[in-house]
Amino acid sequence: MRHDAQGLAVSTDRPETIAAVDQLLARQANQRLDQSERAALLAAADQDPVALPNTIAAILSIHAGDKVSAARYLGRARAAPDANDREALFLDAAAAWADGDIDTAIAGFEQIADRWPRDMYAVWLCCTLKFYARKDADGALALVRRVIDQIDDRGQAYALLSFMEEEAGLFAEAESSARVAVDLDPTLILGQHTVAHVMEAQGRDAEGVEWLERFTETWDDLNESFNPHMWMHLGLHYLGIGDGAQALKLFDVEIAPRYLDKGPAQLYGANLLARAELAGFDVGDRFAGIASHIDIAAHQHLDALGDLHHVYVLSRTPVGAPAFVSSMAQHAEGLHPSVKPTWDDVVLPTARAIVLFNSGDAPGAAAALDSAHHRFIDLGGSAVERGVFADLWLHALIASGRHAEAAAELDILRARKGDHLAVRRFAGLIAA
Repeated sequence: MRHDAQGLAVSTDRPETIAAVDQLLARQANQRLDQSERAALLAAADQDPVALPNTIAAILSIHAGDKVSAARYLGRARAAPDANDREALFLDAAAAWADGDIDTAIAGFEQIADRWPRDMYAVWLCCTLKFYARKDADGALALVRRVIDQIDDRGQAYALLSFMEEEAGLFAEAESSARVAVDLDPTLILGQHTVAHVMEAQGRDAEGVEWLERFTETWDDLNESFNPHMWMHLGLHYLGIGDGAQALKLFDVEIAPRYLDKGPAQLYGANLLARAELAGFDVGDRFAGIASHIDIAAHQHLDALGDLHHVYVLSRTPVGAPAFVSSMAQHAEGLHPSVKPTWDDVVLPTARAIVLFNSGDAPGAAAALDSAHHRFIDLGGSAVERGVFADLWLHALIASGRHAEAAAELDILRARKGDHLAVRRFAGLIAA
C-alpha cells in the first residue's frame, strides 16, 4: 500500500505505478499534452495487476472510444486483489460509464468525492459528466463548493469552481474565482478560459481579446482539445469586435495546421468558421479542409456536439451530410435509454435543421428547430459552443419571415450583451 500525491491510499507496492498516476493526473488537470504520461500509465496498468491504474486506463479508453481496451482494463481491475473502498467505487463508476449508464457513473464519482474530498480526479470526473453529459452545472457547482476547502491545489480548485459558477450563470462570482486562480498560477487554463466565457456572455469582446492575448504563449503544450478550443475563443472575441479577418487568420495559422485530424479541432474550427459565416464573412473553402479529415464510414458518434459540427461542415461542401445524418440516426437506435430521447428530440432535429438551412431552406430549418431550440442545452458543451445553433435558429427565423419570434429571441440576446455588434446586426436583418 502506497499513497499518491493527494495523500490517498493506492493498493500497490510499485513506486512506478504511483508516479505514473500522479504525473498523468497532474497533466490532465491543466489540459496539457500527456501522450508520454498516458503511455506510462498504460504500461503501469499492464505491469501492475491492481485496481486503480487499470481503472484509469479503462477511463482513458472510454474517452478514446476504444471499447475493447476499456473492457480489458476493467476486467483486470475486477480481478485485482485487495482493492480498497475508494478503488472499488472507481471501478464501479467506470464500468457504468463504459455501459453508457451515465447517471450511475456520476453517482459513483460523487460518492468518492464526498467520502474523499481531496480526490481531485473524482471531483473532476464527476463535474465533467454532470456538466457535459447532463448539463447539471448547478449540481457540479454544489459538489465543488462542498469539497473545495479540502483540495490541496488551491489554484486548480478555484479554476474548477470558476467554470462551474460561470455555467450556472453566476458571472461575477465566476470571474472573481477565475482571477484568483490565474493570480495563483497564470498557466491555469481553466481560469483563463472561464474569464473568456464570462466576457463572451456579456458581450465584452474587446476585453476578451485583451485578456486572452496575454496568455497565448502558455497554450503551446495544451492538449489536442484545449489548444484549438482556446484559439476558437480568441477568434470568437475577434468576431465580436467585427474583425473577421483576424478570426479567420487564427483558424488558418493556429487551428488548421496542428490538430485538424482530431475531432476536437474539427469541432472548434467548424464552430469558428460557422459563426464567421453567419456573421457575414466569406470563409472561402475552409470547410472543405475540415471535411477532408472526416471519415463517415468509421465514425463512432462519441459526442453529439461534435457530430452536429460535422453535419455543419459536410453540409457546406459538395460531399453533403445526408449519409452522416443517416449514420447518426442508426447510432441513436442503440443508445442507452437515458440518452436516446435527447438524440431523438434534440440532436437529430438539429442535424436536419442544419442541412436544411445550408441548402437554402430556412423555413424548413426553422420548423425543424421549433421544439428542439428550447433544449439546445441538452446538446452538451458550453453555452459558447452551442451559440452557433442559437445563431442559426435566429437566422432561420428571420429568413422565414417569422420576425416577431426573431425579435423576441433578439431581446434575450440584447438583455445579455447590450448594444453589441451582433445585436445590431440581427436588428438590422429583422428591420430589412
